[in-house]
Amino acid sequence: MTDAVGEFNVEEFQQNIDEFERHFEEWLSDTRRKSQREKKEYVTLITKLKSQERQYVSEIVDFQEKQLRYKDQVRSNVEVLEQQQNKIKQLQDFELQMKQEKERLELQLAQLNDEFNRVSDKIHQRHVDIREQQKKDLTELLKYQAYFGLEVKPVGEETLVFIFTKIDANNSEREFTFEIDISGNTLHINNTNPQIPKDQLLDLENDFATHLDMAKFLPLIRKCFQAIA
Repeated sequence: MTDAVGEFNVEEFQQNIDEFERHFEEWLSDTRRKSQREKKEYVTLITKLKSQERQYVSEIVDFQEKQLRYKDQVRSNVEVLEQQQNKIKQLQDFELQMKQEKERLELQLAQLNDEFNRVSDKIHQRHVDIREQQKKDLTELLKYQAYFGLEVKPVGEETLVFIFTKIDANNSEREFTFEIDISGNTLHINNTNPQIPKDQLLDLENDFATHLDMAKFLPLIRKCFQAIA
């Protein structure tokens, strides 16, 4: 089947599409690698922060318990220790040290919480930036793909809907659609309409996982739709 593409230089146009797709896939692969690396660093840092948090909390509780024990000791022995001013002074100094140590640990815990929030905000902003860049790149891709009857719509944050037309010779406006899930490291195809056989979908997913080439993937799935149009 031949698509109606208008009067223009198809070869130059295809070269532009291939160049754009190559840059897009290179950027997408680099972005995923960076995201995975940052995710690992984030998980490592969070694990370290949580471990330190548990340690400081445990130390605070321990110091609080010690403080209570010494207070009880002071109260129970205050009459006996009235003549032992030096001892009382030592206990008071110790209590002050305990309080200062508790304040120090609480300050460190607050600093850890601030660091945790800062890192979380940084990772969140990174994800937002990646999604925004993906939307911009997809918008640019649509300009090149429009002549072949392709429309791409984001559905939520991690799903894209691809809509083909100009496939059915009897009805060029008939829509052939499928969804892809981009939440993970591999592409998953869902909800094809009309239904593409599952074995063909699996082959398409495996092929894309091998070459990560959207310019190669789209013509292949379009051929599957043409076969059942």
